Amino acid sequence: MRYRSLIWTGLFLSGVTLIGSCTPALPRDAGTSGAGTSGAAAVQSGSVRVVQASNPGPRLESLTSSLPASVRGRILAQPTQFIELLRKVLAEPRIFTELVDKEHALPADYAPADLIRLRDYNVTINRTDLELRKAVMGDLMRMVRAARVDHVELALSSTYRSYSYQKTVFAQNVAELGLKEAERESARPGTSQHQLGTTIDFGSITPAFADTAAGRWLAAHAWQFGFTMSYPPGYEKLTGYMYEPWHFRYIGLPAARMEHDYFEGIQQRLLVFLHENRAALDRLAGS
Repeated sequence: MRYRSLIWTGLFLSGVTLIGSCTPALPRDAGTSGAGTSGAAAVQSGSVRVVQASNPGPRLESLTSSLPASVRGRILAQPTQFIELLRKVLAEPRIFTELVDKEHALPADYAPADLIRLRDYNVTINRTDLELRKAVMGDLMRMVRAARVDHVELALSSTYRSYSYQKTVFAQNVAELGLKEAERESARPGTSQHQLGTTIDFGSITPAFADTAAGRWLAAHAWQFGFTMSYPPGYEKLTGYMYEPWHFRYIGLPAARMEHDYFEGIQQRLLVFLHENRAALDRLAGS
């Protein structure tokens, strides 16, 4: 999320511990649930046992009933392909697709255990103290190199923020903009995707970024490297935030593919779907 003048005034909070020693109060990284072959029909043919998988269509129809018709239609048109991709999404670390928004907050003491300093990597940064999860770096560096091939330089301006840092960011925005406007473009502490350590603000952190070479390149290609725009234009009612063309969260390669192919590029819609149906999707993927 945007934090306006803080980045340019060089605000650094003394005493803020970026890498906490606490154990995150979040679900551990999870893969598929191991639901086995429940629902499969076994058929004996002589000495050969043939297992026929159950039809996933009816279960998907139920799970997708609350989705927009256009999204639901894409999923139901390719149920087998969707479930194959779903298995890959669920095999990724759970934190990549953990729902963090105005209604779903992280614990105040949550901090990733694998934060690394970006100044140690061949990437353009606008501040020397930027940190990101090590698990993100492989795909980030591939994205940076791909952009450079296209003569585009991606400058990183904000990455991981602790709960206490975000508290100061939000207070600064309230002081400058008033509470109502601040809540459109700044997250309360605990509800910022930046606390995950998988989110990046690029470039100027202003609406003008959308019309830059980097902004256009990211909008077109970031999903191919596991990063997707969290707050696209026209979806403030769904996301809770104004359009932010600079704000990209890493959700992993399979989830980014799922968002692109089935959820029309709307990250919030995918994350809510996964959050609300996680147990049922685990069972479906394991069937």
